[in-house]
Order: sequence, then C-alpha cells, then structure tokens
Amino acid sequence: MTKWNDLVDSIKDRADWQRLVALGRRQWGVPLGEWRQALAKAAPSSFDRGTPTRVESKRLGSLMAWLDQDHPIELWLGEALFYGRLFAVRSGVLLPRTDTEWVVDKAVQMLRRGPWHTVLELGSGSGVMGLTIALECPHVQVVSWEVSQRALQLTRLNHRRHPCDNHVLKAGSFFSVCTGAPTLLGPHTIMVCNPPYIPTGDWAHLSPSVRQHDPRMALDGGTDGTSFYRRLMHLAQRHHVPLLAEMGWHQADAVHQLARQRGLVASVFPDLSGHDRMVLVHGADRNIQI
Repeated sequence: MTKWNDLVDSIKDRADWQRLVALGRRQWGVPLGEWRQALAKAAPSSFDRGTPTRVESKRLGSLMAWLDQDHPIELWLGEALFYGRLFAVRSGVLLPRTDTEWVVDKAVQMLRRGPWHTVLELGSGSGVMGLTIALECPHVQVVSWEVSQRALQLTRLNHRRHPCDNHVLKAGSFFSVCTGAPTLLGPHTIMVCNPPYIPTGDWAHLSPSVRQHDPRMALDGGTDGTSFYRRLMHLAQRHHVPLLAEMGWHQADAVHQLARQRGLVASVFPDLSGHDRMVLVHGADRNIQI
C-alpha cells in the first residue's frame, strides 16, 4: 500500500489519466515525455483510456513510491534518452545527463571539421558518449576504456542496441597502458572524457539519489575536484594529443591554471545556460577550433 493508492483507484477515464499526467512534473519534476513513458509501461492496457487492472494499479503505486524516495525515473524505466537515442541504464553506473550531450555535440562538430581519425574515450560509463560519437561520426574510430566491470557490461549491452563497427571497448585503465600503446596517440587523435570533478568534501551534500545510484569513482575528483584533470593534462602534454572534457561550472580558473602550468592552452565553453561546462586543451603550437 502507498499513499497514492486512492488516486490510482480513482482512475476511470482519459480525464483521470490527464490529471495523473500533470502530477509528474508538479510532484516530482519528471519531464513529460519520460513520465508518460513510465505510465504507459506501468499500465499498458489502460493508459490514457480507462481503468487500470489490479496488476497495473500495483505497478502505478510502486512507480510513485519509487519517485517519493527520490530515485531516478530513468532507473525505473531501465533506459534514458541521450542525443536522440535510448540507452539502457542501471544503478551503479553513471546516469547520462544533458550536460554530457553538450560535450558530445561539440566533439561531433570538431570531428566533422578536422582531420581526426581516432577518438580515445577515457571512461565509457554506460557507453553513451563513445557510442554516440561513433554513430554520429562513422569516419572516426572510437576506442573507449573502462575499469568498472558493471559499466563494461552496460556499454556492451548498449553497443548491441546501437551497433557500429567503428567503436571498440577496452577493459582497463588507459593511464596504465598508454605508454605501451603509442600508436593510439597520433597527430590525428583526440581524447574525450567526462571525468570525476566533484570535490571530495561535496560528496556528502549531493542528493541521496546521486549518492545511492551513481558510482563515487565516477564523480569524486579529489580534494579540489581536479585530480583527474591533472592526469588528463599530463597525457595531453606528453603525447601532444588534444583533450575535450566536461567540467564543473565553477572550475574554469583551476583548469586554466593547470593548463598553463604544463604549457597548454585551455579554451572553456559555456552550456546553453551560460555556465562553463566544457574545456578543450591542446598544445600552444596547435590551432584547434570547434
């Protein structure tokens, strides 16, 4: 039994469903499309038409109880929309977010304009970034590296959902193997990454939903949130390979400073809300534009 049982039991016709549809954003802030998708999944025979069956009523109550506990709607659905495609998601692997779509969009623009042959993705997560770039840029070879077995399994699942011959998934840490794989780091290679960039001290202040379902290793960027950027910029400097990465909205100054310390150039780009959310890092001797 949930506090929503009476509401669910009152559904008799399309007008009642419309009232329930309106509840999604008002009560939990769920986007309309995802909310309608969830309702249709919970009550496929009656949604938007008539009275739910007993089984459907139970599923509807469970759905609303799930949201009451601040769990992501994407995990109830088992999939999330990213760059116009549906990808499988699961707890324990970083959920796709619209901020990363912005990075992918810029990467696609860059790859379509420049003489790039290879994209190295450091940390595939669910696979949304690497697979999307591969699908949007079939002329480019995308090699994704991931250390988490759970994330590797999910990326493989999403690869089966969205097959592409130009995407390769590697198990392990690219930081550990890059010295033994110099051919991957040629002049026509770029690195892309959605690194962990949240300061360790901020972890406890994140929403319970994030702390419960997103892996800490994908979010915790060390004391000041820049530990992963330091390693990425070491690679960019040592191998003369440009880096395109997501960043925290407050980290522009820190990223610029890290780049200058290594003789690199950092260009920061705002998202549609005007917040600095992406950085392009490259050697001072290269003129790279997006």
